[in-house]
Amino acid sequence: FIRNDIYEHLLVATPDKGKDTAVELDWTDPEAFQEIVSRRIMVSSGQQQPFELLWSTFFDTHVYGEESFSYLLRRTLMRPRDLLQLLRRCVNVAVNRGHSKVSQSDILQAEKTYSEAQLQDVSFELRDISPDYPDVLYSFIDSGAVFTEATVRTKLEAAGVPADQGDRVLDLLLWFGFLGVVKPDGEERYAYQYKYGVKRMLRDVARPLRFVIHTAFHQALGSARH
Repeated sequence: FIRNDIYEHLLVATPDKGKDTAVELDWTDPEAFQEIVSRRIMVSSGQQQPFELLWSTFFDTHVYGEESFSYLLRRTLMRPRDLLQLLRRCVNVAVNRGHSKVSQSDILQAEKTYSEAQLQDVSFELRDISPDYPDVLYSFIDSGAVFTEATVRTKLEAAGVPADQGDRVLDLLLWFGFLGVVKPDGEERYAYQYKYGVKRMLRDVARPLRFVIHTAFHQALGSARH
């Protein structure tokens, strides 16, 4: 399996834990993503330059004061296909607008359509695993970005999730990366940073728990920026 989250989810159900042989690909390092993009730009453009120079040739360097590559990467679930899909949308918007370089406004427009696609994709994946609650993600529309645990459980109940299924569905939302947790210093943490070990992630955060919607879904859900 290339996706570590799928591998970890299936491993939970196997009786032969520890007998498999796996080679893990670490997609939590931003420099690894820079290398992927850099090589693609060099192949398609013929330019052999450091990443920073290549990036600034084709993209505005900042969005709302944040480095644009970091801005875009934070809106993915740290999977190469997600980043490449988002970059492709940015380029398509720029081309359709007749721009020779991807601007901040192009990035923001691409983010909207990408966010909607991500929400739909995760909804489909959640439906495959938990078909009884296919629309649970949409209970978070227009409700902000950060929640207490009690608020999250109330939203799950409003989406038709019985109280005795709340823990399971919440674990799935964390496992998919739709929700993360907020540490006392304000740092956001997501399951992919713990190799999809949700329980380990929850133990790493002080109580009371605060949950946050991943930025990938903010535009689609109308979540407040933070």
